[in-house]
Amino acid sequence: NANRLRHVAESDLFPTVNMLVVLESKYGEAISLEDMDGDQAKHVNIEFDDEDYVATDDEEEAKEPEVVDEPIVVETKKKKTRQHSDKRKADTDCWNDAFEQFLLEQAKIVYPDRPKIQAEMARRVKEETLLARKLREQNEKLVLPPEVKGQIFIYSGQKLQFTEFQKEQMRKRLSKVQNATFTYSQEFQSMTMCLVNEDDIEKDALLASIAKYTTPSGFVYPAPKDSAEYSKHPRQVSKQRQEELKEPWTENQSTGAPPGRSFQLKVGQKDFDTVPVIKSKPFGGYNADGTKALDVDYYKSVHMGGDGVEAEMEEALKRARQKWKDKVMVDNIHFNTHYGEKGTKPSQLGKLYDILDGGRAKKLGLRVVHNA
Repeated sequence: NANRLRHVAESDLFPTVNMLVVLESKYGEAISLEDMDGDQAKHVNIEFDDEDYVATDDEEEAKEPEVVDEPIVVETKKKKTRQHSDKRKADTDCWNDAFEQFLLEQAKIVYPDRPKIQAEMARRVKEETLLARKLREQNEKLVLPPEVKGQIFIYSGQKLQFTEFQKEQMRKRLSKVQNATFTYSQEFQSMTMCLVNEDDIEKDALLASIAKYTTPSGFVYPAPKDSAEYSKHPRQVSKQRQEELKEPWTENQSTGAPPGRSFQLKVGQKDFDTVPVIKSKPFGGYNADGTKALDVDYYKSVHMGGDGVEAEMEEALKRARQKWKDKVMVDNIHFNTHYGEKGTKPSQLGKLYDILDGGRAKKLGLRVVHNA
């Protein structure tokens, strides 16, 4: 039931060559000149000589001369004739008088030049449109709402489309009327006007869903700081800790031990004096007036031990090295793979010596390798 050649080709419905050959051999008949031209064919006698006949390969092989000792006989050429067979099928109806009459009538009809007529109509409509637009600009004054700011967008799907803007204004105005239904047709319920904007409802639902897992400002890293945080110390304690530090200190409050601490000075030890000694001391070994002043405590080290600490550290290092050497079992702690000609530096000639360095191997495997 396909009515397009494309559908027939996609469904592979065209007959194959073998199908056509079978159909022709079963139902086909030869068409003569009489069927095509309408004239009755006449029997024609055609005379031809043997020289005009083209033999096949089998006939050529059969005509190969044989060596026979026979007398040569000269025969005269005899002309042959061939007659056509008589017609053995009915006449074919290949003429249609109605179609021939239709062709004659169609040749007399003069069809109009439709492309030229359409071009003329388009030119006339364009002139009328431009004239009407010019008159409308002169006579009519378009009153636009202040929300559109003097611009009209008529493209479909645009945010500032004027038609949709007017529909939205009408919906807002009609939604204030209660106990009433507005429709474009009283016969069809589908023509009832919707007083809410369905697109805005879907958009608001989508934005509400996105707002649940996003922030209004978006993802910003690092997060911007408040202006008060710049003047805050990085190790500032919390407010709770500040209130706790304002309370009076009680010794051993958490452990329950006696609040006083037992402290006893050693014999000859002075107690800690919190009163500073204000006395002018030389700076850099010089007095204020520039004279040289000898200050014994100026170059004194502030570290405990004094100069004897370095000697003690060197002595401890020597003892540690000697303790490690006492644990070594070999005479030489340095490992060399083999001795070369230049001291401990390896030489290419050292590869000729085996692991026994001139001795004789006792194991069979080593002797076989050495002798090889």
